[in-house]
Amino acid sequence: MKKRFYLNTTLGLLLGVLATQSINSEAFYYDENYEAFTVEESFEDGLYLFSLPSATKLSWSSPRSALLTAGYISQKVKIPQRDALKSMVGHLAVHFRCTDLKGERRNIWTGLTGQNLSEVDDYNMKVKKVGLGVILEDYHDGELETGNFTLNRVARTKAKRNPISSRPSLGLHYKLSKKQCSQAWDYYQTFENRSFDSDKGDYASWVKKPQHSRLIFSTVIQAYESYKAFKAGKTDRIGGGCTSFAMGFLKVIGAYKPEYDKLFIRQIPISDKLVSKKYRKGSYSEGQIEDGIPMMSLVFSSSAGSWTHKGYETNYVPLYDPEMIYEYISKISKAAKQGNAPKGVKLGKVEFNIVEHKKPNKRIRGNSRGRDRRKTPDFMPHRELTVMSIK
Repeated sequence: MKKRFYLNTTLGLLLGVLATQSINSEAFYYDENYEAFTVEESFEDGLYLFSLPSATKLSWSSPRSALLTAGYISQKVKIPQRDALKSMVGHLAVHFRCTDLKGERRNIWTGLTGQNLSEVDDYNMKVKKVGLGVILEDYHDGELETGNFTLNRVARTKAKRNPISSRPSLGLHYKLSKKQCSQAWDYYQTFENRSFDSDKGDYASWVKKPQHSRLIFSTVIQAYESYKAFKAGKTDRIGGGCTSFAMGFLKVIGAYKPEYDKLFIRQIPISDKLVSKKYRKGSYSEGQIEDGIPMMSLVFSSSAGSWTHKGYETNYVPLYDPEMIYEYISKISKAAKQGNAPKGVKLGKVEFNIVEHKKPNKRIRGNSRGRDRRKTPDFMPHRELTVMSIK
């Protein structure tokens, strides 16, 4: 069984590398072979995009503040094994259920993760000293979360016991025609067929496979755009981050609106001064800047106080921000509850009935001190989540 860190963005993994210097990693360990939950849900057909909030909002004013707030989150969230289902820095998940053009029923829960190999991060941060280059790097362990695992991440963000966040997930709902159902299914299958299996896969062998058969986890690659180019035979590289993968579903069914760019995308400016030589846009004289950026300088050096620096070029990275999406859904849901819903938006809800099963002979690692304990039943009847239906 493997340790898996569900941080879901390359920035999140940078934060995790720093944070785990002082954290017992057992707190974030999850055994996917242990089916702890039964979930009954009451959903209409359609496509659902869920925003899972972080425990505490990240401060984006500087690299230092982003890292320190993430460090605070990691210290605050001492989650037992069964609840390692949510992201410290926010996450997007997708569910679609519908009938496609072939008359086949599709019922999918999914999300994209990756960069889950600590040895790769350690090498990049401590040996190569890439600095914020981790945000610009491609990672070849892109993996789709599926089924009950994803469903439980959505349902348990605000749980009865040991929640990561004090806020519940919020969702957007879009109706699907048979054609749109087929489009969503093809998009999903294209990614799923190239997904790394971190529980069974051998990464050393995996990275030797042809590029077209491997899914890339990347903040820089936009999932839908890579999907289109891949299907057209224009590239052998397909991938993205958790947020661009989820938003790709809206694009593939034609539900993505132009205003979403402004509402959902955060432009992260990354100065050449904060990345190693490989990732710089500009050329600099010898001695003007070091080839490598030590990991801890991203917190303790003066350059960590700003994303941009005079005399150095800046690379702007667009990121679909789960927090911005969450705030948007929260805003329109509050307006709808007051009778002021935007045109074409309807307030709705979905219900979960969650039972945690007691398995007397199953012992697991419990808290951060590493003591063993037995699971106890945890029944949460009819958990409701707000979902905004969009025409």
